Amino acid sequence: MSNTKKNVVSTAASINTVARQGAGQKLSLDDISEADWNQIRLEACVIDGFRNGERTRENAEKAARMLGWSPAKFYRKLTDYEEAGHAMALFKPPAKRIWHSKIDPAVEEVAETELKKFLRQKRYKGQPVTVYIENVQKACAKAGLEAPSERTIRRRWEALDERVRYAHKHGAQAAADKYDRNKGSTPPCTYPLERIQIDHTYADLHVISEELWISLGRPTFTMVVDEFSRVPLGIHVTFGYPSVEELAEAMAIACLPKDGWLQAMGILGIDWPWYGIPSAVFVDRGCDFTSKSFHRGCEKWRIDLSHRSQPHHGGVIERLIGTAMKETRKLPGNTLFSKTRREKDRIDPTKTAELTLKQYLEAMVRFFVCEYPHRVHPALGMTPAEKWNLGVAQYGDPRRVDDPQGFYLDFLKTDRRKLEKYGLRVSYCSYTSRELQPLLNVAKGTFFNVKRDPADVSRAFVEDPRSGRYIELRDALTEGKEITVAEWEKARSALKSKLKKRGQVTATGILGVIEKERAEARRRSKVVNPTSKLERAKQRKIAQQAEKRQRGQNRLPAPKTSPLPPAPVVKIDPATITILPSSGAVQ
Repeated sequence: MSNTKKNVVSTAASINTVARQGAGQKLSLDDISEADWNQIRLEACVIDGFRNGERTRENAEKAARMLGWSPAKFYRKLTDYEEAGHAMALFKPPAKRIWHSKIDPAVEEVAETELKKFLRQKRYKGQPVTVYIENVQKACAKAGLEAPSERTIRRRWEALDERVRYAHKHGAQAAADKYDRNKGSTPPCTYPLERIQIDHTYADLHVISEELWISLGRPTFTMVVDEFSRVPLGIHVTFGYPSVEELAEAMAIACLPKDGWLQAMGILGIDWPWYGIPSAVFVDRGCDFTSKSFHRGCEKWRIDLSHRSQPHHGGVIERLIGTAMKETRKLPGNTLFSKTRREKDRIDPTKTAELTLKQYLEAMVRFFVCEYPHRVHPALGMTPAEKWNLGVAQYGDPRRVDDPQGFYLDFLKTDRRKLEKYGLRVSYCSYTSRELQPLLNVAKGTFFNVKRDPADVSRAFVEDPRSGRYIELRDALTEGKEITVAEWEKARSALKSKLKKRGQVTATGILGVIEKERAEARRRSKVVNPTSKLERAKQRKIAQQAEKRQRGQNRLPAPKTSPLPPAPVVKIDPATITILPSSGAVQ
């Protein structure tokens, strides 16, 4: 083998050595440019030729002339090469020039202060760098200092991290979408209802009052989707913040047969066949999803609850809600052109709103039941309905709920109350029933879990410790008054803050506050054909206060009938109930 071939082999061996030891080097092979790498290969070949031949002064000077080095430099490179054992020892990255500012320290402090203001204050968000330059020049003039040139100030801005500048111009979320790693997905699902996703959003639409035809604002839109097939399992539209009560109703809509619910909502001619108990629920960390009631309900029905750490981890439900809002913007009263830059192009959604809450719900249900499941989904390669049917044919029907009323109540808020001779008292309401008498005879003083019907404050349920079934209780004072729990709690808080003494608050006083508010609302809402802009604004405000429960505070009219089915009659033999002597619990 010739010396040239030997040198090439030796150089290739040294390169492989660098690849094996690259983890311990400051520079990797990919960081070196092609020109520098070719120079390294040439130097390694020449040095290997010198090492394989006679190591004389004459040969060293000849090799140094070939590389354009002095003999002293050649010997230094030879020593580094032999000690390191690889070709990377021959490469020395160019040293960066240390930048020293020549600006006056006082001017430097002014520029740094203005830069912090420009990045942190909200009024400067999205403003160009010229605004920052003008601020520095004005601040220097005010302090009696000589302002630096525009190019000097601009270099300070360009020296910032690219993400910081992008976030200042486009926002933190846009910067996170561009620079953060948002890849990855949840584990794939293999059968229907293996995992469902739930989320809420404010609908891009204004709805109107059914009685006064006045805009009531934007409702909260809740959707439940099956991650395996992408079929929508439930849609819930209401006013106010997402709460435990609204989440319980959304779970009931998604997991129970929907024929009765569709009929109660007045949505006829639709078959919604997708329902059942999921194996897992994937949600964000909202207060309703992290509540104790939701955790206990999932544990009772053997549903695995998991929370996503980042918003983009729930891409399935987020994308479906995006589709829902796209369809919502096609309806009258949408907010698509409510915040355009040019004022003459803006459209006030309160003036174009035509749909009531029920009509908007019906429009969404008809789209997501009759149209969306029968379109080919790009991620599935088939329609969601076909994917569901394929999964059911392969793995069987999902689990069904054997106790619909109990399933809904298990996700409602629980109040722990002591059983007294008058029954169970919650928020100044005394709940009792004939079915409660056997427990009252033997378990007086024991604590029970009480759940109130959100649509009717006079109706509550207590869990029978023996059978696990719920016993329906009634409050005689509020029965038939059609008062919601939210309305009752709002009146109770108002009366309590007014009286300043807890002992003076009674159920009769709370009922009086509610009746007075309703009478005042009826009196003020009687505005016939308002002509002036001020009168229309007053009418809209009155309707919002009287009929809308805005973000969990104002109420909506209570439904004529409660969505809960009648509770089964539970007969308990007192002789079968015993009290444990140690804890006083019912056995």
